[in-house]
Amino acid sequence: VEASYVRLARLAAESPYGSRGLRLIADNAAALPLVVMKREDEDEVASHDGKELDVLRRHWGEIVDTGVWGLFCGGRFYVEKFAPVTGPNAGRPRELRAWRPDELIDVVRDEVTGEPREYVFRGYKGRRMGVEAERVLAIRTFDPFAMRMEESGMPILLGARRALSSAQAADDWNRSLSASGGRLEGFMMPTDPAARTTSKQTAEAQESLDARMGESKRRGTWHVLGSAYKPVPTGMSPKDADFLKKLLSDMEATACVLGVSPQLLAHPKSGSLTDAGVDSEVRALLILTVLPFVRRRILDALSRWLLPEGARFDADEAEIKALQEDEDARWKRYGAAYSEHRVASLEEVREKLNLPPDIDESHTFRTDPAPVAPPASASPPVDPPEPGTPPVPPEAGETAKALGSLEVDVFGRLLDLIPKAA
Repeated sequence: VEASYVRLARLAAESPYGSRGLRLIADNAAALPLVVMKREDEDEVASHDGKELDVLRRHWGEIVDTGVWGLFCGGRFYVEKFAPVTGPNAGRPRELRAWRPDELIDVVRDEVTGEPREYVFRGYKGRRMGVEAERVLAIRTFDPFAMRMEESGMPILLGARRALSSAQAADDWNRSLSASGGRLEGFMMPTDPAARTTSKQTAEAQESLDARMGESKRRGTWHVLGSAYKPVPTGMSPKDADFLKKLLSDMEATACVLGVSPQLLAHPKSGSLTDAGVDSEVRALLILTVLPFVRRRILDALSRWLLPEGARFDADEAEIKALQEDEDARWKRYGAAYSEHRVASLEEVREKLNLPPDIDESHTFRTDPAPVAPPASASPPVDPPEPGTPPVPPEAGETAKALGSLEVDVFGRLLDLIPKAA
């Protein structure tokens, strides 16, 4: 399926819904906090430091913008790595650069194996720039209609190309109706239906009419049907001329392909962007679209290319504000597993929550229970009653006075003392 990156990118950029959807994905992806997950034995530990991570964070915005537009509109994009050849940091990235699909001019391949040896990009002022294949990473989507080569890749927005074109045509139609005051193109009809004219007379009348009205190359041209003519205007009601329903259906199709909720694209039937439901829509956008797209399409490829084996780039979901509700639920679930259900130890819970295994006693709320002082007005000890003797009920207010004089700690040890005092 032939789909030009420039064609799709222009359609998406000129569409308010397509451009906003791509901008939402790119902006949310660029705001993701990045970490490096390193495997230690059977566990993965998050690391917030590292030379490769610093380089990726510095160029993350450019890579995300180029990647979102490149994969959605062209099915591919390219990342170039600048790294020293010799020295202790040989091969480790120092800078990164992203290239759009339309900036690739040619791929020089090996004549025997067909593997790329050099990528040729269009640089400053159209200058050809050859880059070694070892320094370029080609990130692309699967294209079922082309060979799996570095120049292939099916655009994700290909499924919305007809919707974008239809929305553009509907907008042009509505603009032409607005410019003509709601009047459509008219035509000329013969005054006498029995009269017959030659084709030459019809052509001369049309040329004369065009010259007089000056509308031969613009919309609203009056056309000649034949014979001696009289103008017959045409028009339509606002209800007939309303293309809003078609425009909304095109918007919904575009939102479906992008993976963005129509409410975030200002759908007129979805309410205002200040509604409480927007929070759930943003959360769905992050979970269903942004995080899978970034992890599978970009971070996984960069991890295999820049990091050693056993490490990978990832997004730290605990630092994303829109997902704090899920993070709070996770902490609550692990806390209940330790404190209520007793199915996990404290060390296991701290490991699941990415907390250090050592517990600082000064940061805990556990205190030794204070000794309970006897009540000041307590009576001397009384011998226990003989077996079979009915208990003597206490006098009114005596139990309340005894409990009120007890000293208890903040953890409610009074609950242990109530049965004994009663």
